[in-house]
Amino acid sequence: VLLNRFDQLPEADPQDKYWVLKSLVTRRRSIVKTNTALKNHLHAFLTSHYPHYPQFFVNLDCQTALIFFEKYPSPSKLAGVTVEELTELLEENSNKRLRLAKARQILDYVKKDGDTTTQHQEARDLAVQSTISQIKHNLQELNSLDAILESFLANFDYQLQSMRGIDTVTAASLIAEIGDISRFSTPAKLARYSGVAPVTYSSGKSDVQYANQRGNRVLNSIFYHLAVLVTMTAGKNKKIINPFFYDYYHRKISEGKTKGQALKCVQRRLVNIIW
Repeated sequence: VLLNRFDQLPEADPQDKYWVLKSLVTRRRSIVKTNTALKNHLHAFLTSHYPHYPQFFVNLDCQTALIFFEKYPSPSKLAGVTVEELTELLEENSNKRLRLAKARQILDYVKKDGDTTTQHQEARDLAVQSTISQIKHNLQELNSLDAILESFLANFDYQLQSMRGIDTVTAASLIAEIGDISRFSTPAKLARYSGVAPVTYSSGKSDVQYANQRGNRVLNSIFYHLAVLVTMTAGKNKKIINPFFYDYYHRKISEGKTKGQALKCVQRRLVNIIW
């Protein structure tokens, strides 16, 4: 293509808004990946220090959990801490969602686990605190990037965020991977580019369709996770996130399709609407 159509190819412009947006999205993905590795590293330490720590906090990277483990990286640091002192710390950093009951639960589990102190405990505690410091810094970076992405999306005349289930990050990721939508004259071409459209293999009189393993795999992953999101319920009350796709998904299942096939139908419908 470079040799035969060189005079027809567009010139690369590092100041192009699509190029800039993709750089921001790539940077965000890099920070998320780094934070995932840091959380896995932190998990390895905490499993040894607090065997029942998953019972304390649902999310390891929530503000309350990070502050608690930074101050008390191991049970040895909790020695002499009263339930009232721990309650005050939890209330202050959780907008009073975590109170006396949570403080008692933590102390009860720590007592139940017994002495978990190991050799070179001080060095292990410092490693926990250093890891948490990096995670907190990365979370601040993510908040800053999200604010930049939200303001930068104003440069695009797209209304992706008007769909329930598409937030700023998802919209930015879609635009970064698709680029100028005018590149695709039909939604079918976008579906093929993203690997959502099935591939047909013909042999004689028979035609068999298989999932497309080619195409833009990053974009394919975005469509997949978006399809899962818009067909699920959230919270204790099982609130439906997107009623249209929730009904569409279950209608496909009632027609005899498997969950995977129904989800693929949702992805294909999403391609149409996003196009």
